[in-house]
Amino acid sequence: MNQPLVSIIVPVYKVQQYIHRCIKTLCEQSLKDIEIILVDDGSPDDCPKICDYYAEKDKRIKVIHKVNEGLGYTRNCGISIATGKYIAFVDSDDFVSTNMYQILFEKAETTHSDVVFCNALYILPSGEEIPLTDFTTEHQFYGAQIKEIRKSFISSDTSIGKIISNTVWHGIYRTSLIKKHNIKFVSEREFPSEDRIFHLMLFEYVKRVVFIPDYLYYYCNNSQSIVNTFIFKKYELLNAERIKIISLFSSNECTEDINAAYINQVFYYIWTLLSSKSITRKDKRKRIFEILHDQVWKEISGKIQINQLSKANRFFLFILNIKLFTLLYYIVIIYAYVKKFK
Repeated sequence: MNQPLVSIIVPVYKVQQYIHRCIKTLCEQSLKDIEIILVDDGSPDDCPKICDYYAEKDKRIKVIHKVNEGLGYTRNCGISIATGKYIAFVDSDDFVSTNMYQILFEKAETTHSDVVFCNALYILPSGEEIPLTDFTTEHQFYGAQIKEIRKSFISSDTSIGKIISNTVWHGIYRTSLIKKHNIKFVSEREFPSEDRIFHLMLFEYVKRVVFIPDYLYYYCNNSQSIVNTFIFKKYELLNAERIKIISLFSSNECTEDINAAYINQVFYYIWTLLSSKSITRKDKRKRIFEILHDQVWKEISGKIQINQLSKANRFFLFILNIKLFTLLYYIVIIYAYVKKFK
């Protein structure tokens, strides 16, 4: 059998109501020379059986059953057996256009690129599609520009002028580059943005990357997914992640940008905390006060340049600093109410 052109790695965990749709769009790809690696992360539902069922129907499908370790380590398991010229990642509750990997593969080959990204559509439960756009026209970056792309996974204060999407599921990556430099995902149980860290490590070695304007990936709103699950200890994980990301840059060249990104992530954490219906108002107040009195938060928020934050986040920081918890609480409630009936 010839080497597959693309290895598509699909971590699988508690998605039995979505996985058929995902696998079917992969099996129906116009690019036929692919391998589909379904990695069952100890899923307690019918997903293991579903994976085995499709493997019997399509010889391009490989299935790995393993103990539960989380998304990052599950992707690593897929990488370890991938034989394709390029590697792609798909979340099992999402789906893709049936020509996605042909378009990405041909672009990678004709431009001699290590990475090719497309755009995506965010699918709401109502069926509404929201564009997730990096660029509206094709862009190629190489040489010294790669350093700017690498910084753009963190900050918009670069020659690129915008933050690039950190998600790994909207692109393909040269397999030899990943394996040569032993690039692996960290655990999302230790660092919340495992995709960002993957990109920061990989783009130390990337020579050329292409962004195409096509919307080929469909990112679906699944209320049970990791990104929609509130993690109470996430603040501590964000602190650890900040230190990890700083270590990936030499001479503290991006420390200010990393700190600004950290501030924004903490803001989002507090916002989701206040929006959570499973946590009492008393516990919300207690948690926010714990953050405000944490030495790391006080040090970084005290040094942050105000122009590195959006106007909304400047206001958010002001409210936090003067500890107007009740005002913040009702702002979140009103925002959620308005958004619901918009």
